Amino acid sequence: MRHIPKKRKKKACGQAPNGIVGFETALAAVITNLVKPGYIDYLDMVRLMSYRPAELLGLTTRGEISVGKIADLTIFDPKDTYTYTEEMIVSKSKNSPWIGKQLTGRVKYTIVGGRVVYDN
Repeated sequence: MRHIPKKRKKKACGQAPNGIVGFETALAAVITNLVKPGYIDYLDMVRLMSYRPAELLGLTTRGEISVGKIADLTIFDPKDTYTYTEEMIVSKSKNSPWIGKQLTGRVKYTIVGGRVVYDN
């Protein structure tokens, strides 16, 4: 299965499969709904969102910070609180359950393979 975002017009008239924008808000949604209420801590979050997926996919050179591993990192401000708006969505599709909601935790930098690919 692959991700193919659709514009709102196609979604509204039933010409697109179900789906929502999720990756852009994944970190903030987890912090807001799982870490802040105390269901998991930050170490659990990192394990569940980085180490464990890499392990399940057999990506032995990713998923943790250590010598010899590929530098895929997300640097974030865990205290940055903001209201998520449609204008913030980078994807072509603009449908998200988080629009208008207050979220905590904002990605500042994303580093893939040692190269900065996102700088907020």
